[in-house]
Amino acid sequence: MTGRRASARISGAATPRFRGKLSSALAHPHQNSCRHLLRMRRLLVVTILISAARSSENPYQYSPANYFRAPSNPSALTVYPLTGKAINVPLPFVPRLVAFGPDGKSLYATVGFGPRKEGDARRGLLKIEFNPSRVSEVPGSREFGISGLAVSVREDKIVISGGRLEKGSQNCGLFELTLPSGEARQVLQTQDCEYRSSWTDLSLSPSGEQAVGRHNGQLELIDFVNATSTVISPEFWTGAWAPNGKWIAALKGKQSQLFLIDPNNLSHRQMRGETGGGVHWSPDSRYLLLFKDQLLCGFYFYTIETFEVATGKRSIIRSSRCKIEGGPSGWIANETVK
Repeated sequence: MTGRRASARISGAATPRFRGKLSSALAHPHQNSCRHLLRMRRLLVVTILISAARSSENPYQYSPANYFRAPSNPSALTVYPLTGKAINVPLPFVPRLVAFGPDGKSLYATVGFGPRKEGDARRGLLKIEFNPSRVSEVPGSREFGISGLAVSVREDKIVISGGRLEKGSQNCGLFELTLPSGEARQVLQTQDCEYRSSWTDLSLSPSGEQAVGRHNGQLELIDFVNATSTVISPEFWTGAWAPNGKWIAALKGKQSQLFLIDPNNLSHRQMRGETGGGVHWSPDSRYLLLFKDQLLCGFYFYTIETFEVATGKRSIIRSSRCKIEGGPSGWIANETVK
């Protein structure tokens, strides 16, 4: 290998000053002593080590998180960084229903059990923001009893499945709540107000004009413009729309086979292996958060694994091993838990 080719291959990993010295040394080897070449080699090793240390400080800006109302700590969100130990984030009240904010910096929650505090709403929805911590009531949500919800990417719309109290009577179905005005519009109506008739696992498209949700045990595509819902396939039972709009991730059958579905052509599907359940997109659509069955965890506990969509690589989050009992999961921005 000539000195010029060797210099071109490694110059991208070094500083400008070091590249100049190294290129000169390799271009004229007969003019340099062995001592000088050894010095250049040491400098290269130091540069690579510094670069590796910097990249490992924060390998990814989001971390998987899970909320489970454990008796020992019912008002804590657990964050599982891709590397390192789990982090418990205290919540201002005990939530019942939880949806993760699209930017990883907030939760939307209904009030669960425990003593009622000032500002709590047994009906309606509260937004919990992190770093700094703040709780605020979502405008127009107090009149709703909520069994399922999804928040738009821009946080200007919330889809609510449940019942709306109007003039002393309750009307049930699927509603669209516009923010910050708090104006509500009913999109679909159910025959009764039973929980089994509601939509759960709701996930909005980036435009906010469509959503996917679980209804009567099947995954449906919901059209808010035309006020219709269509079963994608009887075999799919839950799904989530990627924030960038490219894919709908869906789980199929008892084996929870993972599929990526093209929203523009629902028959175009890619099978990407199996999972123990859970399907949650990272805010940048790079990863999916999945649950993994492991023999060492027994029948009731799971481990979180991440699925990198571009490469298909799966990675187990060690701090979550056999710690997941269920409950809502999502992604939290690392900056909110520092």
